[in-house]
Amino acid sequence: MNERKDGSKREATKELVEIVRARSAMEAHAIRILLEEHGFDVRIDGEALLGALGGLPVGWETAPRVLVPADEAAGAVELIETIKRQQTES
Repeated sequence: MNERKDGSKREATKELVEIVRARSAMEAHAIRILLEEHGFDVRIDGEALLGALGGLPVGWETAPRVLVPADEAAGAVELIETIKRQQTES
């Protein structure tokens, strides 16, 4: 079991799902930090593709993916959408 910042417990799941494809590694890590600060378990996948040898084209296939456990995905997406709304309102 993992413990959230609020002290509640959660079961660790192995199934990770993509919630965001970031435009850059910097954006992916900013999202990761935000989610981790709210107690989410977050992984970034594919960030090494941005600097891969051979000059892979930048696009959807090479964009860093932000992953969370499947049972946390809805809450993580809701948090990201809330933050985006707050940023556009200010």
